[in-house]
Amino acid sequence: MATTIRSYEPQDAQATLSIFQHAVRTTAAADYSPEQIAAWTAGDGVQAWESRREATDTWIAEQNGVIVGFSDLDGTGYIDMMFVHPASCRTGVASALLDHIRNLAAERGIGELTVNASITARVFFERHGFTVQATQQIELSAVKLTNYRMIAPVDTSAATRWLPLGFVHPVHVEWGEGVHLRPIRASDVDIDMPAVMGSQEMLWEMFGEAWGWPPATMTAEQDVEDLQRHADEMERHESFNYAILPADETELYGCIYIDPVNTGDSSCVEAEVAWWVTASAPAWLAVRLGDLALVWLREEWPFTHVRTPFNQVRFRETR
Repeated sequence: MATTIRSYEPQDAQATLSIFQHAVRTTAAADYSPEQIAAWTAGDGVQAWESRREATDTWIAEQNGVIVGFSDLDGTGYIDMMFVHPASCRTGVASALLDHIRNLAAERGIGELTVNASITARVFFERHGFTVQATQQIELSAVKLTNYRMIAPVDTSAATRWLPLGFVHPVHVEWGEGVHLRPIRASDVDIDMPAVMGSQEMLWEMFGEAWGWPPATMTAEQDVEDLQRHADEMERHESFNYAILPADETELYGCIYIDPVNTGDSSCVEAEVAWWVTASAPAWLAVRLGDLALVWLREEWPFTHVRTPFNQVRFRETR
């Protein structure tokens, strides 16, 4: 489901307050006691909340026109809040918000981001390149809570920025006939391992010289590490790996890889793209994959040019 980011408006106060309360009371409940949750969510009501939102630069995440999350950024690079409604967790909302915040910081010349992350949020921020500076004990309504002072550098060089400000990568793409795409996950190892190793000879012929992958002796543990690396890089918008799947996701039909080509010109956004399918994939998919991939890239991605060095022989190119 696509996520869009926009500026906060005064009428968003109630919705964002509700998201904050639901997120703390549901998502964070595994890491904090009921007494701590109550202290954390105690406040002065929607009017005071609106004043807090308008005192800093706040951004709203929407899916299908519904507010599902929000975050903020002050002039020093401090992120005070980042919350997602529990029903929209694991749909890319937090990553989209952080990508937007990181791009804003880069445009404004802010060299680093800081956050006081909850126990619950620590793993998310670590996956996005934040490191813990200190473990803190804060007091709210005479109740102590643990959080972490975390920091991450911001690349302020426009020449090294790949994707444009505010771009949100697709998280689910329907290709018809029971086939869809989504970002690959470490938990996909049970379908990825047989697909990769069953196609090892073909994949090595395509990628072995350039990537050294996949080795004939690859283990499940190595595959999990590789899949997690892909997932982390996608969250940081460094590169992308999309799984090609049937509706029930019981097997992996193949993958599409999207990697940056740094031209040094922010007006020229290029990508290197590669794809492959298994022998058990539907015959029509193997025939049409090149066309489907290139149309998808043209319509949903901001690339001015796409290079397909690994697929020029195996798939017909469209221009």
